[in-house]
Amino acid sequence: MTAAPPTARVIRYDGTRAAVRCPYCHAVHEHVIERGANQGRQHRAPGCGMFQPGAVRTTGYTFELPANRPGTTRRERGTREGDHR
Repeated sequence: MTAAPPTARVIRYDGTRAAVRCPYCHAVHEHVIERGANQGRQHRAPGCGMFQPGAVRTTGYTFELPANRPGTTRRERGTREGDHR
């Protein structure tokens, strides 16, 4: 049985890209959101997956896109474009 994936917090969402705080390495990873993709819960592999055990790559994480319009997610304090801490 596979463990339920943890939830990543959305830092930014502009309608085509979502930046999330990774629950594994705590860095910010960006994911492209395809046009017409369901808003709401998304499931992705972590951007740091190469450096994680196989179980983490398989489990991945989920995040919830805002139901309202893109661009309304607040930036996390201290983050900026390209911030990969």
